[in-house]
Amino acid sequence: VTCPFVSSVAHLIRHLPTSDFESVPRRSAFLTRGRRGFQMTLDGARHQPSEPLAGATRLADGYAVAALLRSEAPAAFEFFCRAPLPFQHVAGDVHVSATRPVFTLDRVSGDVVEFCYNETDRAPLDTLSFDDVAAFYEHEGALRRAIGRLERSVRLQPSEAIVVDNRRVMHGRFGFSGKRHLIGCYLTADDWRSRLRVLRRRAAGE
Repeated sequence: VTCPFVSSVAHLIRHLPTSDFESVPRRSAFLTRGRRGFQMTLDGARHQPSEPLAGATRLADGYAVAALLRSEAPAAFEFFCRAPLPFQHVAGDVHVSATRPVFTLDRVSGDVVEFCYNETDRAPLDTLSFDDVAAFYEHEGALRRAIGRLERSVRLQPSEAIVVDNRRVMHGRFGFSGKRHLIGCYLTADDWRSRLRVLRRRAAGE
């Protein structure tokens, strides 16, 4: 790798604790062979696709979803910018929860700076008023259709890796038969942003 920033990120990843996963039946959505719904900040078997999609990674850019809704469904975009939606993941001794709008905007520029939506871990809508619960079901279809229009897929080969911005990109997987073996890890955004700032200062001769 020749890019200094990419090399630095790769160096950080090599020194992070990793998790080793092997697919097994009747386990969590992360480990199952079934179709895995789109997820983001938190951790569904549905149908088994035919080749070449079986086992492929599903991706959708949340910023592009926001731009599409802002243009074609502004009422839905406004709702998902302001309504705090609850999400949770419960498994054994782990109970992770988060409550935030789907789109978070920069207070100065108005640009989308965070996208948060999880198909499989949405919690009861008890954070919303009666009217906003109705508004959620009114607008949720527009959100799903936008995601579907922008979804892309990629099939990873042995030794290949994919890096996903967990505050921007939705990621899931199509179902498959047989087994797969993968290694995953998390890198905090502050780490690589700090490294990027350092490299920019060096490049400027500071």
